[in-house]
Amino acid sequence: MEFRGLEQTFERRTLRSRKNERALVEMEWSILAMTVIELFALQQQIPQKHAIPKKLSFAKSLRAVRRSLQHLRDRPEHVSDFETMLRDALIDDYQRTRSKAARYRPDKKDRPS
Repeated sequence: MEFRGLEQTFERRTLRSRKNERALVEMEWSILAMTVIELFALQQQIPQKHAIPKKLSFAKSLRAVRRSLQHLRDRPEHVSDFETMLRDALIDDYQRTRSKAARYRPDKKDRPS
């Protein structure tokens, strides 16, 4: 379980409950849901020959669940089925050449002196 996935990807940085007891229950259910999604994805990836559980992408797994829930009644041709999306929910092997800090562009162009 990774907390970055819980906070950012699962959008649980701030809890919605006001009382401590309810916030704890909300956090427990969020962790349970995150674990179930990861287990669904892992279940689809294990039968593959070169499956590596560390390469599981929670963001892609969550996207697969959300997309399949959006298309419950009719699935368009361009949308893969649920099992295929979960099977493909892997972190890529691409080596980034630049840091993420290079994406930062300040609004002010002149530097303070």
